[in-house]
This record gives sequence, structure tokens and C-alpha cells, in this order.
Amino acid sequence: TGAFGQANARILRNTSAVNVMDGCALSIPAQAPGEPPVGLMLVGQACDDSLTLRIGLALEPVLRSH
Repeated sequence: TGAFGQANARILRNTSAVNVMDGCALSIPAQAPGEPPVGLMLVGQACDDSLTLRIGLALEPVLRSH
């Protein structure tokens, strides 16, 4: 699998669980500048991808401003 495969598996491990349960999910960057990376996981119901993405796009600038 190599380094890319290992990193990709770590990055997607939380959202993959939701996808297996037929939901949709995304992670929004939420760390302060200069801090270690952290994200807010947003989960939506099956077939709600568009709504989940719209909410994520609305939340991202709010999280970046704090």
C-alpha cells in the first residue's frame, strides 16, 4: 500500500465508517493557525450529500475565523 495508502487510510477512517452505513460525511478544518491539524466531522443522512456540503461550506469560514 505504501506511504500514500497508509496516510489516506488514516485521513479517511472516520468518514469511511459513515459511508459504509450509507450516510455521507466530511471533515472541516478547525485548527487555529500554528496548531496541530484538527477537524470537525459533519455527518449527513443517505442521499443528503448536497445539503451536507452546503452546511460544510457555510461552517468552514466560521471555524477559520475563531
